[in-house]
Amino acid sequence: MGEFCNKSCASGTFGPDCKYNCSRHCLNDSVCNSITGKCDKGCKPGYMGEQCNNVCTMDSYGTDCMFSCSQNCLNKEPCDHVTGVCKNGCSEGYKGELCNSICGNGYFGENCSNVCSENCSDICHHIDGMCNCKAGMENSPECKQVSLLTTARECDDHCVYAIGISMLVILNVLTCTLWIRGRRRQVKVKRQSSSHYITTEAEMKVKTSESHEYQEVHSVSRDFSYQNLSFDT
Repeated sequence: MGEFCNKSCASGTFGPDCKYNCSRHCLNDSVCNSITGKCDKGCKPGYMGEQCNNVCTMDSYGTDCMFSCSQNCLNKEPCDHVTGVCKNGCSEGYKGELCNSICGNGYFGENCSNVCSENCSDICHHIDGMCNCKAGMENSPECKQVSLLTTARECDDHCVYAIGISMLVILNVLTCTLWIRGRRRQVKVKRQSSSHYITTEAEMKVKTSESHEYQEVHSVSRDFSYQNLSFDT
């Protein structure tokens, strides 16, 4: 610069007639090259290019934009180009400023604020809380006790299937029970009919026996009377 062009540009400027200002993103606020404007010592985190005037792309951050943003930022939003922080929080199941850590054991969901069901037989999933439930519990984040009163609207396909199977089992049990009761009634009726037949037959035998005895007594009596008449004569 100067009338005879024998002076260097003032600190922080560069180019023809020193009319350009150096980037504010040179590493450690260092001065750029007075001729090219290049940040000779590099760029601050979050910036790139010779003059450090470009921010990192949407999926990168940090020094020389060499780090990748987390894929777990809420709604897949880009992270901060300098720090990598997910500005609006994490997707369900993740925690930390960079959203690169899953929920701790026993927790799941948004901000890892939900507690896994006590009826899980193992650790629940960090996103939806699903787990292998203890015996007698339905497979859901709550691992609720299986209830036939649960409506199909409240159930997923697995729950509807389970209820359908349960209803079929109950229907089969009821059918078998009714059939067994019917058979028992038939057997009871047959037994009663047989008993009645035996009783009737026995009664008939008794009556027949009594009739024979009567006839025999009557005959003897008649013969005896006849003999007496003969003697009198």
